[in-house]
Amino acid sequence: MAATVSQSYRVLLLERADGVPNARGRILGGSSAINAGFYSRAGQAFFWESGVEWDLNVVNQSYEWVEKAIVFRPDLRNWQSAVRDGLLEAGIEPYTGFNLEHVVGTKIGGSTFDSSGRRHSAADLLNYANAANIQVAVYASVGRILLASTSQYPSYFFLSGSGPRSYLSSMGIPVAYHLPYVGQYLYDNPRNGISIVTPTPLEHSLIQVVGISEVGAYLEAASTVIPFASPARGVFIRTPSSPLYLTVATLMEEIVGLLSIGSLRLVSTDVRVNPIVRVNYFPNPAGVEMCVNGTRKIWDVLRSRSITIWHYHGGCVVGKVVDRDYHVIGVGALRVVDGSTLTVSPGTNPQATLMKLGR
Repeated sequence: MAATVSQSYRVLLLERADGVPNARGRILGGSSAINAGFYSRAGQAFFWESGVEWDLNVVNQSYEWVEKAIVFRPDLRNWQSAVRDGLLEAGIEPYTGFNLEHVVGTKIGGSTFDSSGRRHSAADLLNYANAANIQVAVYASVGRILLASTSQYPSYFFLSGSGPRSYLSSMGIPVAYHLPYVGQYLYDNPRNGISIVTPTPLEHSLIQVVGISEVGAYLEAASTVIPFASPARGVFIRTPSSPLYLTVATLMEEIVGLLSIGSLRLVSTDVRVNPIVRVNYFPNPAGVEMCVNGTRKIWDVLRSRSITIWHYHGGCVVGKVVDRDYHVIGVGALRVVDGSTLTVSPGTNPQATLMKLGR
């Protein structure tokens, strides 16, 4: 967004860059600088059901604008290739190859890691900016926040005095605007997974392959090498002369379309303190059933011969806190344009759509 706005206006981009506690991307580039790098566009249903009137030509142009700068085709190695074959054997078909679109079946998605393993993030999109019109300040601390991440926006609204009147008063915050739905309608996609210590070494891999089922479950995989820490040394245990490393392979499911709604509240009025996020995953039995069915599909993949996610959104949603043009209701010349406005995660991974939305 900063790169786009800088074409016509002067922009001051502020970033705290003070680390990432609780997986919050408080760094230049936001969460795209710390996530698994998987890139996939939103499905058509997201645009139909979002409550926003989209110009799909502009949507596609914006996706392409992002992809030209930071999206690459990953090179599959042992584990990701085995997962791809296992997903197909488990019936998640058809195989659509390398595909950035959100379609049912098994596919290779995009990656924000290039062929040399270097990460690219939303910060790279600043290369599109008009350098004469933009200034970037890191380690910034200011009193009024204009742009933030999903879990930060509701927090900053509260701290600036915008939110439910009774709640703000209970926190001792002077009320500037009564916005009753700030911090409400928070959603996340639960993730369940199975991790295996493999008998033979595997390469480190982040999410590259995904299986998209017709019942709202997405199956993904990763593998990593970790040092093995033995228990407290015993009399009969010989200390190894060199460190031991284990390969852990993980197959996981991500569930969308749960019928549960969560909320976000402040712990204190200190902006540096993470808020309390209550995602409220399973009050509805249908959500539990969806997770069970997704886990059964993981088992189908693991039984195949080939094998011998934090996506907070909501809290400032369209129709409750912002209107269809993302203006904050009742505030005027202020917009929220990030994941806090979404009521459903757009496809297997939201970062593609959030970058497109900024454009």
